[in-house]
Amino acid sequence: MDYTGQKFLQNCGDYLIIDKKSDKKERTRYLWEAHFEGYTKKLYVRQDNFSKGNVHNPEKPDKYGFLCDEKNVDKNIYFVWKDMERRCYDPNDASYARYGAKGVKVSEEFKIYSKFKNWYINNYGDPPYGVLELDKDCLSTLKNLSNKMYSAETCILIPPHINTFLSTLGKGIYVTPSKTFCVRLRRKYQKENKNFKTLEEAISFKKEKDFKYLEILLDVENIQDYRRELLEKYVKIFEYSSNIC
Repeated sequence: MDYTGQKFLQNCGDYLIIDKKSDKKERTRYLWEAHFEGYTKKLYVRQDNFSKGNVHNPEKPDKYGFLCDEKNVDKNIYFVWKDMERRCYDPNDASYARYGAKGVKVSEEFKIYSKFKNWYINNYGDPPYGVLELDKDCLSTLKNLSNKMYSAETCILIPPHINTFLSTLGKGIYVTPSKTFCVRLRRKYQKENKNFKTLEEAISFKKEKDFKYLEILLDVENIQDYRRELLEKYVKIFEYSSNIC
């Protein structure tokens, strides 16, 4: 069937106009040249996608206000960008309960892919760009800002192992059946299992071990720039609550 000149309503609320059948193929399927009504950007789309309304208008923000304004994206940076969107706004995402459901949002600047990409590159270093993760707690705490916002003012890029370690701060102390307080750590480079009579003693010991483990990770990841100082300050001032157990 020839779809040339036909309009198809898409899930984004815009009409996709099919211009002509393309010479391009995706595997064994020919693509169609198309553009959205009121927009001029040329698209190449599959028939099964546009007939079901699954083509997104690349010149229009998605339902959460995010706009990918570049055709050729860096896959690693794009992954970090989209993962940030999903955990903050998509109720079906596995991490939404710990982020979006608790009021964590993304700044308007970071919702634009090109702006996020430029920030990522400026804060990463030399290419190629592997996957570093976003941390919003360290910098926001040191600046006395809310940690409920992903933004250029509140975020730094850190390796996944260090990001995972930061999530364990304030954890790892347990009350034993004999009413003592046990610090139990099962980290890659640090194993501990020690009991204390008071919670204060356990917290003091845990804080010391946390800082030593951070130093190990910083050396393993060869982080010698401004991030090292920020992370060291953050771990030193991190406050353990009295109801940690």
